[in-house]
Amino acid sequence: MKSIGKKKTCALIVAFSLLLILAIILWHGHTPKVSGTSEKVTLGTVLEFSSLIWVAEDRGFFSQSGLDVKLNTYGAGVFALRDLLASKADFATCSEFVFVRESFAHKDLRVIATIDKAFEGDLVARRDSGIRDYSDLRNKRLGLMMATSAEFFFSIMLTLHKFDKDDLEITDVGLPEQVEMIEQGKLDAIITWQPYTSDALSRLGGNGIALPAQSDQPMNWVIVTKEETLKNRPAAIQRLLSAVAVAETFISKEREMSQEITARRLGSDKSRVRQSWSHHSYRLTLDQSLILAMENQASWLISNRLVKGAVVPNFLHFIHQDALKAVNKEAVSIY
Repeated sequence: MKSIGKKKTCALIVAFSLLLILAIILWHGHTPKVSGTSEKVTLGTVLEFSSLIWVAEDRGFFSQSGLDVKLNTYGAGVFALRDLLASKADFATCSEFVFVRESFAHKDLRVIATIDKAFEGDLVARRDSGIRDYSDLRNKRLGLMMATSAEFFFSIMLTLHKFDKDDLEITDVGLPEQVEMIEQGKLDAIITWQPYTSDALSRLGGNGIALPAQSDQPMNWVIVTKEETLKNRPAAIQRLLSAVAVAETFISKEREMSQEITARRLGSDKSRVRQSWSHHSYRLTLDQSLILAMENQASWLISNRLVKGAVVPNFLHFIHQDALKAVNKEAVSIY
């Protein structure tokens, strides 16, 4: 009997020790290193909205999960998604609006997670153009990047403030070029997001003004892949999401260090990153609000004849839930 009691005690001690080691690993934001050769993947993303990616890279969470990740950065998510479609990347990040727009023509696209919900859209304007409020935009020259979330949020702004896009002179222009053109006085206002908002305001000095451009709807920043990748490389997908999940835990516990990592990646001042941090929700999720946002945007695209289609798709078919459920089932709340 004493021998059995001792064995039980030893077993309990071993189990407790293993749990303690696991707790220490999770607390410090480390994943157990996967033995063997790392699997190579290419991920296209943008500087902003990607703090979970930058933290996972900086802290070695990708390699610890058994991945050798090549990160390509783009000026906007639409370019990252285009490289995914051209088979130049295995994964891409973009706004849900960009995904929805492309999904009408590319039925094999799949969302595997949201990594940020952001309120970063801004209307930046020149005061010497007589702009102090949204209503002052009439007959002004506005620059925005079409086929991105900026186009959709601009349409909401028009509706809320009761004027038509024909009341403005609109120029389709890339984000870096927007900043140059508003500084030079070739545009009166732009719709943009960080870090371009700060850059434009810095160049304009006291002549610049910024107003929110998103109303009360966040932009969902999602990780996208193709159906063939789901079928052929399920382990890579789960490893990717596992690494990002550890990055999420790290960000929640090491906010200051996460902001430093993001600032380095953005080439930005940490104070700017700290100031805008509350505009983001860096969490790995798939939730019902994503579906609702996609349906709303699809309806808008159809009504404005910007896509070939007459019916809002069932976006449940475009969202792959199983990989994230395997990593953290509580992160998925789609019904």
